[in-house]
Amino acid sequence: ESAGIVPESEINEKERLVLKLLQDHGSASRKDIQDLLRMSERGVRKLLSKLENKGLIKQIGKGKNTKYVLRGK
Repeated sequence: ESAGIVPESEINEKERLVLKLLQDHGSASRKDIQDLLRMSERGVRKLLSKLENKGLIKQIGKGKNTKYVLRGK
């Protein structure tokens, strides 16, 4: 599992939920994640950006077709 790259202590609860969602479903849109976490669009964008910077997820596609997947999938 990709999450092993970053120490567990560096992953917060919301990040963990996103990683679990991606693990269970393969991919998710920003809107899917926003609905799941009941967060603002801005908050989810920041969260996804942090996960990308940690090397845990990657973005696929652009615009409305953007999905996020676990890195290494």
